[in-house]
Amino acid sequence: MDGDTIDVRDGAGKTERVRFVGIDTPESVDPRREVQCFGKEASAHVKKILDGKTVTMKAKPDEDRDSYGRLLRYVYLDGKDIGLTLLSEGYAFSVCKKFPHEKCETYEAEAKKAESKKLGLWSACRK
Repeated sequence: MDGDTIDVRDGAGKTERVRFVGIDTPESVDPRREVQCFGKEASAHVKKILDGKTVTMKAKPDEDRDSYGRLLRYVYLDGKDIGLTLLSEGYAFSVCKKFPHEKCETYEAEAKKAESKKLGLWSACRK
């Protein structure tokens, strides 16, 4: 899909749309909006690291689905939190103020580090 939403197929072949908990990436596929700065890059990066891979997921304890019916999950590849990785590499924003979750302190710290280093969208979109 885009940088913060993926389609995941379970062992039985059922596909679910999954929204990463705690992050937001610039829009790249919403037909109602124009592509935002660094949206295509974020989407391509997520596809590159996750396409065809087996992930594990952890549910957001207080909320299973968002208003669009997508599962809300922390997504892990080989034990690594992909949402946190996207924040630390400058592909995503933290959305803790709007959507609090259990990892906000860590997510906010990583987003601030990426911003201070001007990584990814922090250099491309913040002139």
